[in-house]
Amino acid sequence: MKKIGTILVIILLSISVANAKEVIHGIDIDEVYNNGDWSSKEYIKQLINDYTLFIEIKKQLNECSTNQSDQANCIDTITQKILQNFYTDFTLNWNNYNEFKKISQKIYSVPYCSDKFSGAGGTMCEIDTEIHISSILNAYAETLLSSLNNIFSENYPFLQNYTSN
Repeated sequence: MKKIGTILVIILLSISVANAKEVIHGIDIDEVYNNGDWSSKEYIKQLINDYTLFIEIKKQLNECSTNQSDQANCIDTITQKILQNFYTDFTLNWNNYNEFKKISQKIYSVPYCSDKFSGAGGTMCEIDTEIHISSILNAYAETLLSSLNNIFSENYPFLQNYTSN
């Protein structure tokens, strides 16, 4: 009798394990897979992992905005993560970003450091230029993230069920 009971328990446990739903961040992988034209469940899991990284990077960018002392370096790091993880041809995009940053620094140093009324710039003009450049670089990073947000919401509506764990 104990053997039959043990066998029944093993069978019931194996059935419940086989029927267990795989839920990641509140998203039922099987449900998404069965209700769409997906190549694999692994692809859905990767999308969820990418979305998790996306959310983390958005939070990090918001934290950069509140930390003025090293804002430019913080934004550079965030932009690098965005370009590496979500866009193709990282090397070209990263080089273009750095070129954009250099040119912006040259262009925006003019109003802060080269006006004929206040004389030669000094430290304050460099600080004012960096503050302005940080604002521009932050806007670029936000544009990249906004574009990704649109892609996620338009193409992967199941991510609306995402919950942080």
